[in-house]
Amino acid sequence: MKGFTLVELLAVIIILGLIALITIPAINNIISDSQEKAYNEQIKRIESIARNWGVTNTKLLPDSGTYYLSLDTLKEEGLLKDEDIKNPKDKSVMNGCVAIRFDEQTNQYVYYYLEECNNKTYENGTPIYFNPVTNKSCTEQEANKNMNSNGTPTGITEGCMKWYTFNDSSDSDTVNLILDHNTTVIVAWNDTNSNTEMKEVKEALQSDTKNWNKSVRETARLITADEIAQITRYSGFDSNQSIYIYFDSNTDKQSVFNKGESKYSWLFNYTNDCTKYGCDVEDNNKYIVYNSDNSEYNTYGYWTSTPISNTEYRVWRVHSKGFYGRSGGTRTSSGDNAGLRPVITIPKMLIR
Repeated sequence: MKGFTLVELLAVIIILGLIALITIPAINNIISDSQEKAYNEQIKRIESIARNWGVTNTKLLPDSGTYYLSLDTLKEEGLLKDEDIKNPKDKSVMNGCVAIRFDEQTNQYVYYYLEECNNKTYENGTPIYFNPVTNKSCTEQEANKNMNSNGTPTGITEGCMKWYTFNDSSDSDTVNLILDHNTTVIVAWNDTNSNTEMKEVKEALQSDTKNWNKSVRETARLITADEIAQITRYSGFDSNQSIYIYFDSNTDKQSVFNKGESKYSWLFNYTNDCTKYGCDVEDNNKYIVYNSDNSEYNTYGYWTSTPISNTEYRVWRVHSKGFYGRSGGTRTSSGDNAGLRPVITIPKMLIR
């Protein structure tokens, strides 16, 4: 029996190679097309699930701008499973989001998946304009119209208001906001001269936020002394030390004395005579508190939620001189007068 010659073997190898050159890319294309089709079908399912979510959460969606709905939120609410967010192309976990935008031409919300939807990290003191009643972002112009006759927002509790971000992180879907003014101008922390619990200020918080959207109202609170220390990067802070700590020096020594000089002016704006100590804007108007003689007192800051545990009555508060420090928890006629400045935590996707 005669075998193949070398030339014949080479010819067969060449032919097989040509067949491979033709078929392998074709097979790879078929696989790739199949994976792409599966991926697109998966995206459609995710967008459909997000659309169903939007139907039951219409109040969260903005009239303009874009709302970013994370896949984690859909998972947490039981609408997506792990297998629903595995990329058919490489089996990796999908970590994007669904962008929801209101289309004014069709008068409907449009849902489209974004592969990259990383959360923005907000620097401390970034202005945010937000309406806690509607649970929607708003504009600076709207906030500027929401003022008293004296041109300040002090005492205003509803509508479009200015807030500031603080202590944010890139891995968080939510962000902390502190209001730029006191909603209740002057109130006691606890008028019984006890710091075992917040009393009057807690009641004032409930009153000031009673008409807010439920999801916002449930997060409303006071800032803590430890959060302020984190803002000013004071690593040696001890909430039991009962001293004054100036924002810009992180010591008991004042270091700024002119309007707008403080890096943390946003923390104590709209307090009495504060421009002497670095704030941008002050509120010199006097307010009547609950005295029998109708005395008018100034607001010199606002309360934190942090008591000083080694005393019976002192708590931490923010002062108009640009520091946070110890204060008696009662409402008095001295410079101890403090009010309520709410903090809320909202999803970043609500910010436009």
